Amino acid sequence: MRDDIKMPGTLAIVGLGQMGSSFALAVRKHLPQVRLTGWALTQADIHKAMSLGIIEAGSTDVDEVLPEADMVMLALPISPLIDFVNDNVNSFK
Repeated sequence: MRDDIKMPGTLAIVGLGQMGSSFALAVRKHLPQVRLTGWALTQADIHKAMSLGIIEAGSTDVDEVLPEADMVMLALPISPLIDFVNDNVNSFK
């Protein structure tokens, strides 16, 4: 790995479906030092992702996830992704 690339301390995954969860598991495998958090529409999805070891913490409230993240992976279908960014633009730091 290049020495000039700074790894994020906390990576937030927005969307914990197949794409977001697969990405998180790959990060977990190759960059175990990165703390993984997540956002999903339902608390059941957060609980499932945490119980499977996909994320360490999560919430259905973007203001509990995005501000603490050093990097955010947006893993939503295009139309909901656009709506999510437009609705939550002020939550990104």
